[in-house]
Amino acid sequence: MTTIVERTGDVATTDGTRRRPSSFAMDLVATFVTVGLTSVSGLIVIRLVASGLGPDEFGAYSISRRLLSTVASIAMLGMGVAIPREMALATDEGMRDNLLLSGCVISLVPLCFGLLVGLLFEGAWSRQVFLDDAHVGLYRMSLALIVGHALFNLLYAYYRGTQRFSAANGWQLGSSAVLPILVALLIAPTKRADWVTGAMALSMAIALLPLGYHLQLALRRGRPLSGVLRAGRTLLRYGVPRILAGFAAASLFSVGPFLAPHFGGLREAGYLSAGQSILGVLEGGLAAFGIVALPKVSQMVGAGRHAEVGKAVQEMLAMVAHLGLFAGMQALIWAPFIVELVLGPQFAGAVPIMRMILLALVPYLAFALLRSVVDAVDERPINTINLLIAVAVTAAVGIVMALSGLGAQGLAAGTTFGVFLLGLLTAGFLHRRFAFSFDWSRLGFVFFVNLSLAALAVFAIRIVPWPTSLLPRFCVAGGIEVLLFVLYGYYLHASDASWVREFRTRAMSLIKR
Repeated sequence: MTTIVERTGDVATTDGTRRRPSSFAMDLVATFVTVGLTSVSGLIVIRLVASGLGPDEFGAYSISRRLLSTVASIAMLGMGVAIPREMALATDEGMRDNLLLSGCVISLVPLCFGLLVGLLFEGAWSRQVFLDDAHVGLYRMSLALIVGHALFNLLYAYYRGTQRFSAANGWQLGSSAVLPILVALLIAPTKRADWVTGAMALSMAIALLPLGYHLQLALRRGRPLSGVLRAGRTLLRYGVPRILAGFAAASLFSVGPFLAPHFGGLREAGYLSAGQSILGVLEGGLAAFGIVALPKVSQMVGAGRHAEVGKAVQEMLAMVAHLGLFAGMQALIWAPFIVELVLGPQFAGAVPIMRMILLALVPYLAFALLRSVVDAVDERPINTINLLIAVAVTAAVGIVMALSGLGAQGLAAGTTFGVFLLGLLTAGFLHRRFAFSFDWSRLGFVFFVNLSLAALAVFAIRIVPWPTSLLPRFCVAGGIEVLLFVLYGYYLHASDASWVREFRTRAMSLIKR
């Protein structure tokens, strides 16, 4: 990771001096903070919505969110990845205008047609999704949320591709962090999942205002139709093979909640969605790297700097293993407290499901961190293939185990198997591409250190006198975890792992500047 920052950061000037590092480091830090704040906001929203709606209505709301992630991935036709990549490779403003115009047409025209079909047959589709006739209103609002999500993603892709990450981060904070909290605070107590979903749709659809402005500017500059058509072909050539990747990525976490009502009820779907959400929360700032890295790494690969990318990938995998093991083991131990804090005591049934899914945390983090690198270094739809395999395994294992009597826990086990395989496939592809090696003996010792820290956490839980109210308990638990992480950080510093050494060097360089 540091290699990428360094090589894209220093730029030679005509007088032989070096400019300050490029915006990569600052963009990465800002995006990391933005994604982190959005993850914290997501926790707050989940808690407010869950407590406001109650277990059953929250289960319906969870299915609505899974419907969004599944359908929106297809509706975008791969433009969420294609637009930022191709804009990063564009050489002038005219090409970027053409890409924006063609990308919006490619995404929005089929989406409007699909919306019309969805509304014409809303009764049948609603029964298929929610298994009853009582949630037609929620189904309609889910369609509105899909449209709002598409508008936001088009704007976000445009800002990523033009490397205007401050604007992208600002809109993400507003539409994905601040406004959802307000919606959850004001509307969730009504116990109307359809009202909550509709308000969330509106908070995303506001992106139409700046998106329309940029489209107007592009049209005013009068780009030739032939250039727009060429840009469209370029986007489709890269994006279409990745349509299934977005669909499969969403399906990986949608198969379980969609099947859960058949093996229990809407409440079980809510438990499963809540258990799965911990992966997204713990992923946190790792997603920031993918957001910034896709256009940056694409430029590096285009310049033939493959060795630098390979070295950075090796360091990132080591970082994921070191930090993911700590986070995963600690989360396994604190799962009951996490569920109580995030969802409330009425969702205690989600604890076994969460623990099952946490077993795949490290492979999932590897995929989440490196999927953009895979897209950047190879035009083939590698992620699509890996995701389809993982979804097939998730569905097969989940259905078999659910039918054996395990119910929602069986579906969670299917998700764990699929996610674990996905991480292995991602790491395996990059290993073959760049031919780097793993230090298995060091990784084994890291595992032993984390087992020891996990034992210390269990010991602390047993001997600490716990307050009865939630906030003091949270403070005590947070203090224990901070202490354990400081101990682990000291071990990582003493072990002098390459990623830690380079991260420390880079941090000191930024501080001195």
